[in-house]
Amino acid sequence: MINQEIAQIFRNIANYLDMEEGQNNFFRIRAFNATADAVENHPEDIASLNIYDLKKIKGVGDSTAKDILEYVKNGVIPYYEELKAKSPVKLEELIKIQGMGPKRIKKLYQELGVTDLVSLKLHAEAGNIAKLDGFGEKSQASIIENLQFAIVNKERTRIDNALLIAEKYIDYLKSKDTNIVQINYGGSLRRRNETVGDIDLLVSSKDPVATSKVFVEYPEIEKVLGNGDTKSSVWLKQKIQVDLRVINDSNFGAALQYFTGSKDHNVRLRKIAISKGLKLSEYGLFRKSNDTLVASKTEKEIYEVLVNNYVEPELREDGNELDLAIDSRLPKLIDLADIKGDLQMHSTHSDGKNTMEEMVLKCIDLGYANMGFTDHFGNLYVANAVKEDGFNAYFDEILALKEKYKDKIKVLAGAEVNVKPNGDLDFTQAYLEKLDFVVASVHSSLKVDLKVATDRYLNVLDNPVVTIIGHPTGRIIGQRPGFEFNYVSVFQKSAEKGIVMEINAHPARQDLPYHLVKSAVKQGCKIQISTDAHSVNDLELMKYGVFVGRKAGLESKNLFNIQKQLP
Repeated sequence: MINQEIAQIFRNIANYLDMEEGQNNFFRIRAFNATADAVENHPEDIASLNIYDLKKIKGVGDSTAKDILEYVKNGVIPYYEELKAKSPVKLEELIKIQGMGPKRIKKLYQELGVTDLVSLKLHAEAGNIAKLDGFGEKSQASIIENLQFAIVNKERTRIDNALLIAEKYIDYLKSKDTNIVQINYGGSLRRRNETVGDIDLLVSSKDPVATSKVFVEYPEIEKVLGNGDTKSSVWLKQKIQVDLRVINDSNFGAALQYFTGSKDHNVRLRKIAISKGLKLSEYGLFRKSNDTLVASKTEKEIYEVLVNNYVEPELREDGNELDLAIDSRLPKLIDLADIKGDLQMHSTHSDGKNTMEEMVLKCIDLGYANMGFTDHFGNLYVANAVKEDGFNAYFDEILALKEKYKDKIKVLAGAEVNVKPNGDLDFTQAYLEKLDFVVASVHSSLKVDLKVATDRYLNVLDNPVVTIIGHPTGRIIGQRPGFEFNYVSVFQKSAEKGIVMEINAHPARQDLPYHLVKSAVKQGCKIQISTDAHSVNDLELMKYGVFVGRKAGLESKNLFNIQKQLP
């Protein structure tokens, strides 16, 4: 859907207005941010609506509805282009740096002439930012760290956005070209990496020339980079490159295997082929002695010849998965059907957008056996956290919903409680003991050394009310790296205490990352995949957590089942 693109533009407009004269533009800023939220959370594709339906969406007015229609038709919102044109700074670049808001960007421009990532880096490394009022040495060090991370990730696209772009392009090609026999995406997107550099589309077609022509006529293209009969490349308005390869249907499997990668996986697989007197390429698997074709039409037959068993794309990273295949020890990977419930979500009791009952109904619709509310608890003001005087209202509403929907789903009372720097929970223990479960999460003091971070977790794991450690590294993909701790010692103690590690499925987090999930499982931890949903639409994000689990080799036996712990 185009919803996320448009929502981001409205947020950028709000940021430009805030940077200009935030106080004078207060109501307009709030209105554009509200429109962004409304568009992003709308369940239908905004591009399919007319102006009357758009104006029915709470938060979308006449002017913004016209902006949306203009963007759908022409790919631009004139007012946004005007703001960008007259601004001396590249706000879209700078705002991605953790801790950089519109007012800070304005001050850096006025005081130092900072206009983009390059000039920000120069002034930070020269020590000039620390001298400014409101910044200091600590802020400057933080900017340098986050800036480096942003530069590394600058040209990568988060998996949820890349997947939407790829699926939309594929739908377009299928609708416009009847010559297509098979089509799929490859590369890091098919391996379900958390970010991708570009998108590879592979097509088998009865008319390659016609298919290539349709490909370069896609309305979302900003620039055609190359156009041939079997290979074309384009740069999309969404700022990502898409490459098309048109291949014969008879060797589609070989090409899909080759272009899915990874490099290490393919190198190892080719060595195995050579050891068997075979050679493997994007055109197929052949006998080396006489070039006789052995397999090419499907990936499955290629893998079965070379390593006895098919290797799922998510596992194709370092080559070691091929040893498991040869020995018939590949894990039976989880899929979405293995997820029986969601144990991290937020309602209007804290910073969620939907009521508890609306969240319950959505979980029933998703077919879950159980669900748990985990509104923020304590002194986390930015999240409108539940205070102790609000506990009874929170708890009583869950009990009422538990009774009302007991024949359809098991509703559980939980909380996401902030972990203090010393490992204490930021809420009175007696209240927490009344809950069905507690998710303990670190939201503050993220920049601490390894020992402090490790001791914090080791201390919180001694608290008997803790059930799950939420988004354990605290990372935000593309913005903030996760904090480090002694993973092995923390995972070992978690396993000993029966405390579960979370895969936070939200595509901005995907935390734990898959390599740490592997480590946690190796130490004996159970894994809970939850969405951290702040709206009913967010509850649909579970698949991104499943992607992480599959990359980590998770089987259903590795998943946490809370109902086994309940009376």
